[in-house]
Amino acid sequence: MESKVTVSLGTAHFKEANEKVRAALDDASAVELHDVYAQRYLGCAMPRGKRLEIHGVPGNDMACYMDGGEIEVFGNAQDQIGNTMNDGSVVIHGR
Repeated sequence: MESKVTVSLGTAHFKEANEKVRAALDDASAVELHDVYAQRYLGCAMPRGKRLEIHGVPGNDMACYMDGGEIEVFGNAQDQIGNTMNDGSVVIHGR
């Protein structure tokens, strides 16, 4: 059974935002992120069996070093998505 939690990032600095995301992924297999405003490094090194659903615009280097997780973005994304990504999938429903 997939467990899912929702996290709102708002204007959180990227370090704080990533701490929130990692903590949520420790407790659930899927995390739905809202109010994402260019926070960098979301989903970095995320393992297989974990999923991020991002509503907003993630920042640079999303999914870097990702190891099999899944990320779906409902919006645009910034530069260097999947930089040195090892495995997994990234879907962006933007321009």
